[in-house]
Amino acid sequence: VVLPAGRSPQADLKAALDNIFQHSNVGPFVCRGLIQRLVASNPSPGYVYRCGLAFAAVWATFAALRGLMNLPAPPSDLGRLSPYVIVASILVIMFRY
Repeated sequence: VVLPAGRSPQADLKAALDNIFQHSNVGPFVCRGLIQRLVASNPSPGYVYRCGLAFAAVWATFAALRGLMNLPAPPSDLGRLSPYVIVASILVIMFRY
């Protein structure tokens, strides 16, 4: 990945981390390590795959929530829910199951 020059270190770090976490092997790699240390020493490939899918879904959800929180709300739009209410609702739904 080539990052453009002249950006802040925080922007470069954010872009680099987003690039790393969007790679298809990161979820299974992280999940395999977590499963080996917390659940079973030799997890099945199917178990690692399902955990990797969940990791990707949660990462995408957090990225979407981060983007939602950065959207400015128009001042005259009183009928819409606050982004904080939407985020809280999504988190409640996610962790209810």
